[in-house]
Amino acid sequence: MGAWEVTNPDAALLRTRREMTGASLYDMADLLDTRHQNYSRFEREAKGGGNTVIGPVPDYVWEQVDKLTEWIDRRVAEILATARATTGTITLHRWRTVDNYRADCPDAAVVPYPVFHRAVGLALDELLAEGRDVTMFYLDPPPGAEV
Repeated sequence: MGAWEVTNPDAALLRTRREMTGASLYDMADLLDTRHQNYSRFEREAKGGGNTVIGPVPDYVWEQVDKLTEWIDRRVAEILATARATTGTITLHRWRTVDNYRADCPDAAVVPYPVFHRAVGLALDELLAEGRDVTMFYLDPPPGAEV
């Protein structure tokens, strides 16, 4: 087995930034239209022995993380602006299932299910910190409910 060589000093930063968005390794692979094994190489610092080593994280990968982070920031700002213009109890919404999210959310093709809910959670934290009364409901009806 060969020596351990650090070939990707940005690996830990990439993983941290991805996890901050709420996206999984699989979510990122889907967004980048690649296999999760291929994407996971970007988050590994190095490989020892005769395994393939990967160099710096490509710009297109950073751009995807940036897009998710910017989407979260915009969504949180939208939720907060609407909520702050409202008196009384604020109602936030989330999707019940990933299938409902994929079928009905206009952002589903570019924003993974957990990323959407990360934004809602950040807005919820901010509103609660402001002392606002907040309730949470599902956007879709429960299974078996009449519509």
